[in-house]
Amino acid sequence: VKSSELEQLRSKIDDIDRDVTRLLNDRVRASAEIGRIKNEQGLDPYDPAREEEVFQKLEKLNEGLLETTTLRTIYREVISASIALQKDLQIGYLGPEATFTHQAAIKNFGSALSYKPLSDIPDVFREVERSECDYGVVPVENSTEGAVNRSLDLLVDTELTIIAQVYLKIEHCLLSTSPLDEIEKVSSKDQALAQCGEWLRRNLPAARLENATSTAEAV
Repeated sequence: VKSSELEQLRSKIDDIDRDVTRLLNDRVRASAEIGRIKNEQGLDPYDPAREEEVFQKLEKLNEGLLETTTLRTIYREVISASIALQKDLQIGYLGPEATFTHQAAIKNFGSALSYKPLSDIPDVFREVERSECDYGVVPVENSTEGAVNRSLDLLVDTELTIIAQVYLKIEHCLLSTSPLDEIEKVSSKDQALAQCGEWLRRNLPAARLENATSTAEAV
């Protein structure tokens, strides 16, 4: 009996998946038409205000078991895929890959677009100013170390404007092949070292701190 019930439920899910796939393709086709109209009118395919409007409507419609954050994550990817069909946007960010800025970029734009890691913050600004990248993502502020002055200084001197902001929880991990009491040097980005300063002073008071260009590069 249990096996029969399981098969029935799986069959139901298969039917739902068929409907979801069909509806997703209907949505993408409608989005492609919107992209055509936007292109004719000289409008950008990425519209953060409209996206937020969609997310807010979805939150009101959501009366099931899905967490709101989960539903938002799913639709982030749906919208990202729709934008990619309208235009293959290039997103520049402070690299390398797997940095917090990279994570923030994907959280904001989704994974269907193209991403270009850049070596420093001024490079991100230059790539967007020269239209080598459609958008740029840079760190502006964090809750422990305050403002990222390099980004703020460049914003004063550029015609580029902020069109969206992303909040990202920052968590650091200490990676080593040695036990804690044998660690002599800790390498990371200066801001990460500062953010973890209290922990490092308490647990590794004798360790030498060494700056790296990014947390990803340190690994």
